[in-house]
Amino acid sequence: MKAWAQRYYGCPTVLGVELENQGGSGTALSHWEKRTTMNEYMTGTASRNPVFSELTLSLLEDTGWYKANFSLAGQLLWGQGMGCEFTNQGCNNWPTDYNGYFCTDNNKDGCTSDYQAKGECQISSATNVPTMYQYFSDPTLIGSYDLPDYCPLTWGYSNGWCFDSGAATKSIFNMGETFSANSRCFSSSLAKDLIVAGTTAAACYETYCTGPDELRVKIGGYYYLCPAGANIKIIDFGGTLSCPRRVEQICGSINGTLAGSTSGTYPGADPGWPVFTAISPNKGNIGLRVNITGKNFLAGSQVIVGDPLDDVVVVSSTLITGVIPSSDRFKNPANIIEQAVSVIIVDPKGRSTVGYDTFTIKVTINKTFFKNAAEYLKDKWFVTTAIVVAIVLTCLCCGYCCYRQKGKAREAGTERA
Repeated sequence: MKAWAQRYYGCPTVLGVELENQGGSGTALSHWEKRTTMNEYMTGTASRNPVFSELTLSLLEDTGWYKANFSLAGQLLWGQGMGCEFTNQGCNNWPTDYNGYFCTDNNKDGCTSDYQAKGECQISSATNVPTMYQYFSDPTLIGSYDLPDYCPLTWGYSNGWCFDSGAATKSIFNMGETFSANSRCFSSSLAKDLIVAGTTAAACYETYCTGPDELRVKIGGYYYLCPAGANIKIIDFGGTLSCPRRVEQICGSINGTLAGSTSGTYPGADPGWPVFTAISPNKGNIGLRVNITGKNFLAGSQVIVGDPLDDVVVVSSTLITGVIPSSDRFKNPANIIEQAVSVIIVDPKGRSTVGYDTFTIKVTINKTFFKNAAEYLKDKWFVTTAIVVAIVLTCLCCGYCCYRQKGKAREAGTERA
C-alpha cells in the first residue's frame, strides 16, 4: 500500500494513506480520509461515481488474507500525481492548476475535479472554526462538508452528471452537448449557428483519450484534438471550448501510465487515430487538386474541405489528394468574398480529425461564375427575392437621402439670399 501511495500521489515520502478523522464512531478511523481519496468506495460517505481502487485492494492483500486481482481495480483520479503538498498540507496549499479542488468563489458554476459533472463551489459560514480548518483570511468561511476536512470544493449538481442522459443544460444557447458514459464537463461558450460566443457555462461533451495525455472531444459528429489549456473552435459554432489545463484529470495518466495500471501501458490508447497536419495549396477554386498531409490515413477515408472532395486518393498513410468539387458554395453570389473552411478526415472506423478553417475558398469572377449564380438564384427563388428586396430598399434609401440633401441645400440657399 505504501508503494502504491507513493506512486499514485507522486510523493516519495508519504508512508501511507490517512484514515478519516471526522464523523461518528462508524465512520472515524474506519474509512479512508475523504480529503485525500474522495470517491474511493471505502470513504465514509457514498459517492455518485465510487471506485474500488488499488488502494483498497492493496490493503486487502497486505493483510495476508487475500490475493487481489489488480486488473479489476477502478480508476481513482482524485489527487493522483499532485505531490506531497496534497497529502501533507492543508487544501489551501494544494497545487493551483488542478480544476475542481480548492475553490474560493462561493456558488460559482464549474466542473468537478474528474470532469464528470457540472457543479458549483460550496462555501459556508461558521463560528469558532478550528485554526487547522481556517483556509481563508476570513476565519468564519469554511467548506460545506466535514469529512473532507471542510475543504471548499466544487461539488456536482444532482442533475449535472454528464453520463446521465436525463441531465439538461441550463444554457439558453444550443451548446451541442452530449450526455453519455464517455461524456465529460468542459467550460464552453459554444453557440450553434452563431458567429459570436454564447454565455460561458459548464457543458457536457463526449470524449475519447487516444493516449494518456491526448484528449479528443466529439462535437457535431467530429472529434477535435483538445490540447491542454487550449481554447478550440468548432465547425458551425460561435465561441470556444476550453480544454483542461491537465488532461490527466480526464484521461487519468501518471507519468504516461494510466492511474492504477500495473502494465506500464495505457489501455485506452489508439495509435491509429488519424491526424491532420496541413493542406497545400491552402487557397483555391473549383477543380483545384489539393494535397493533405498528416499520419494514420486509411484507404476509404472520407475527406471534406467545405464539401466532400472529388477523386480522393489515399496515396499513403501520410498523404491524401483530392479535387475541390463544384457545389452551391461556388454558385451562391453571397460567397463572392473569400471564406475559410475546415478540413475534415473521417476514416472507415469512424475516427476523425479536423483542421479548423485551414483552407480558403476563392471564387473566381468570370462568365462561369455569373452563369452558375444565375442558375443558383433561379433555383433559390427566396434568395433571389431577398436580394431584389435588399437592392430596392437600398435604392429607395439612397434616393430619399439624396432628395433630403438637395432640399437642405435649397433651404440654405434661400436663407443666404
